Amino acid sequence: MKRISERGSYLGTGPVNRAEQFVLSVCQRAFLSLWCHRNPKGKGGKELCDILVICDPRVIVISVKEVLLKGAEDSTVD
Repeated sequence: MKRISERGSYLGTGPVNRAEQFVLSVCQRAFLSLWCHRNPKGKGGKELCDILVICDPRVIVISVKEVLLKGAEDSTVD
C-alpha cells in the first residue's frame, strides 16, 4: 500500500495564509515533518484539510481558519 506522500497527485500546495503557516510549523516541530502532509487532495482534486498527520494507526486531521477580530470600542462586548 502506498503512503499519501508517495502520490504526488494527492499532495497540495503550501500554506495559504499566516495561520496555516503557523500551524504547519508547529506540527512539523511536534510531529516530525515526515508525518505532516499539507493540503492533501481527495479523489475529486478538492482539498481535504489543511494538515494531515499520519502516524499509523492514528490520523490527525487539522483544518485552520483565519479569523480577524473586528475593531470595537469595548473589546469585552464582541
